[in-house]
Amino acid sequence: MELLIIYAGHQLDYLYGIISGIKDKEYNYTIIDSSKNKKLFDSIKSTNLHFTYFLDNIVKNKMLSQFLYYLQLIPYLIFKNKACIIHIEWLNTWFPFLDEIIFSLLKKFTKIKIVYKVHDISRLHLSEENISEKDVKLSRTKRMFFNSVDCFITHNQFVKNLLITNGISEKKVEVVPHGINNYAPINPEISIEYSKTKFRINSGDRVILFFGRISPNKNIESLIDAVDNLNNKGKYKYKLLIAGKFSKLNKTYQNKIEQLVKKDFITTEFGFISNEDIQHYFQAADIISLPYNFIYQSGLPFLAYRYGLPVIAKNTGGIPEDVDKHTGIIYNSDDELENTIEMFFNKKHSIYTKPEIQKHANEKYSWNAIGKKYEYIYSKI
Repeated sequence: MELLIIYAGHQLDYLYGIISGIKDKEYNYTIIDSSKNKKLFDSIKSTNLHFTYFLDNIVKNKMLSQFLYYLQLIPYLIFKNKACIIHIEWLNTWFPFLDEIIFSLLKKFTKIKIVYKVHDISRLHLSEENISEKDVKLSRTKRMFFNSVDCFITHNQFVKNLLITNGISEKKVEVVPHGINNYAPINPEISIEYSKTKFRINSGDRVILFFGRISPNKNIESLIDAVDNLNNKGKYKYKLLIAGKFSKLNKTYQNKIEQLVKKDFITTEFGFISNEDIQHYFQAADIISLPYNFIYQSGLPFLAYRYGLPVIAKNTGGIPEDVDKHTGIIYNSDDELENTIEMFFNKKHSIYTKPEIQKHANEKYSWNAIGKKYEYIYSKI
């Protein structure tokens, strides 16, 4: 059976996981992606994987790149595609409504089956200040597209329930786990001590990591306040390690960060973090914090588990489904964060050790098992 996967230039680490799950299995896959990943894909030796690059990384003008993408994608879908199933992992970030229209029309005039992985029901929704699952609404083109989908894949029951609330039949939705991050490198020659030294962390410091894009829904403010309050108690030194791109942050908290940096309570690295540097952040920290006000799901727990790092996360979206008592702590409100951090460091919990977290996550979120689930879904439709 021929399968077409639309990936459209999204996160390489997640695509690498998918590839490791479907490689050398029963079906033949053509993956449409960006040429920026060509070097990696050329190194993958597998008879059932084929890569097509419609997003050209060489073209610097983004609008021109998008125009060329559709100029190649549309004729390919109409004249060259041999797949009986199209698995859409991601819609195009720039013009998702165009993808929604294109695949809706393709479904209307052909016998092709469509599988759609629902990462975020609405990415625009996530950029808003005060949001909740009650605010999730489908645009007209998205609703038209959803009516064309034969099977939805979600990472958790939370997103599945949102789809059902928005009129999608429960029979059309399959829950498949996110999958462990198996792309981030682990270099055994890099010691924990070296990583801590890199960020001026002393052996007695209690280190909390905030990693990834800093946007309004991520609620980093609550974490800054908690670390500040804990340090004011004076019993232990708590250090917040912030690594990621700024999307938007309140000016008050920008000033507060600067003050805490001067006190050596916060270390910041604002900008893109290379794949080679990720290990240092996760080795230097004792725990990673996800204080989000709202999110559908996050890939960060699966990156943390790669390095055996436990998670403190606010009870929102599908995150509680991926953080259990062995891998982290879930809290319910910002008021609880400070005490939750103290509880972790005072070891009033049953969290696994680093090797146990890695073993547990590799078994529970195996890409091989996910690849088998994908092929079960394909055969089902």
